Amino acid sequence: MENQFARIDSIQVRYRQSARKGAPVVVMTNAWPQSLRCWDSHWSDLASEYHLLAYDMPGFGLSEGKKELMSPSAQSDFLLRLVDHFEIQSFYGIGPDVGLPVMLSFAEKYPERIEGLTIFNGPGFYPPDVSWELGILFHSRVVRAVTAYFGRAFARVAMARGYRNFQPEPSALAEYETINRDPARFRLTLDFLGSYPAELAHIGENLDKIAGPVQVLWGEKDPFLSVRNAHRLAERIPSAQLRILKGCGHFAHEDAGPEFTELVRSHQQSG
Repeated sequence: MENQFARIDSIQVRYRQSARKGAPVVVMTNAWPQSLRCWDSHWSDLASEYHLLAYDMPGFGLSEGKKELMSPSAQSDFLLRLVDHFEIQSFYGIGPDVGLPVMLSFAEKYPERIEGLTIFNGPGFYPPDVSWELGILFHSRVVRAVTAYFGRAFARVAMARGYRNFQPEPSALAEYETINRDPARFRLTLDFLGSYPAELAHIGENLDKIAGPVQVLWGEKDPFLSVRNAHRLAERIPSAQLRILKGCGHFAHEDAGPEFTELVRSHQQSG
């Protein structure tokens, strides 16, 4: 599970790749306030039959960022440049949390590059059904500016509340705290949330244009984004299949354990 870095459009991007010749390609984003280490518990299982590429989106994890990239639409364009860099013609995408609107934006703009999607526990239309804390961050520039100084505490609270069944490795938890400690860097991720009102409105208006196979998973006990979001997404995406992960929280893929990998495998193979 070696982490590497690639320079793409002047941005140093942290990625992890497990190349498997001739295997279907799966590309995964980070969750927030995590990094690509959110895939640690699933990596070996998925790498046994897929060519995997996980990356920290610009401004997240250990990837460099800049303000003009901190929106789902800008990140989806960067994703195109990322897969071009790795000479990936088409892929199956997995988008958790902040990666969900990025993958939906990519699928709408570049449908020929997407073979299918699994998305979960993130916003895909406006207004999403979210906790009051997230709602304030979406709408208040002042609150985002103040919160930027408390990124480490924010990460601790998110980890404490976001899991129901899973405990990350201590080294992963330490990384999550470290990457959110710097106020200027954490402010970039908050700017991403600040783009949501306009960006999610556009994504929501185009959900009916998502043509490829889409699997919507959701942690039943997500305290940040209500499971009602899953039902609304599944109703508005023509090809969507919905599965609620019982007893799982916001970081549903880790909470669900082997059930998650089996759902991804089944959906990818059936698509």
